[in-house]
Amino acid sequence: MQPEERVQAFIDDFQVAHQKWWSTRSRVKSEWSAEYARWKQLVAELDAAHFIDGGGRRLETVLENPSPHKGEKITGRTLATDRVVVQTHTFTHVDRYFEYEQREVNGDWRIVRIREFRETADASLSHRWGSGFPLAGIPPRSPSPSSASPPCGSCFLPTR
Repeated sequence: MQPEERVQAFIDDFQVAHQKWWSTRSRVKSEWSAEYARWKQLVAELDAAHFIDGGGRRLETVLENPSPHKGEKITGRTLATDRVVVQTHTFTHVDRYFEYEQREVNGDWRIVRIREFRETADASLSHRWGSGFPLAGIPPRSPSPSSASPPCGSCFLPTR
């Protein structure tokens, strides 16, 4: 399977497992341990189908509803020497960005790990904070309020 195909297959399979678990889970508190064990079994199946080195086991704690992968679409791909990272974005009420790091194993791309971000790595800090960005209005070498203290740009330079 190619990297983008692997990611799409994982997203589809995660959605099926998530829906299966949420639609049939018991709401009885005394049965929660058994329900969690059932979720862990579904995650083990996802891990075996799509991951390498147990990278999917971290999904055992992903029990939120709606699914964090709902509406997820592939947005990019970065190729390294021996790895590929496929980027995705969810287009739902909460923006989420995922990076699927993959490695080729016997001609098949497998997921090593998934990283989740709440903002795109391309968003600058000033864009995220807007006019409230704490350092936006400070010029790099402002005059100091006192002649005894160094200019702002050199406050953190080693002096001795």
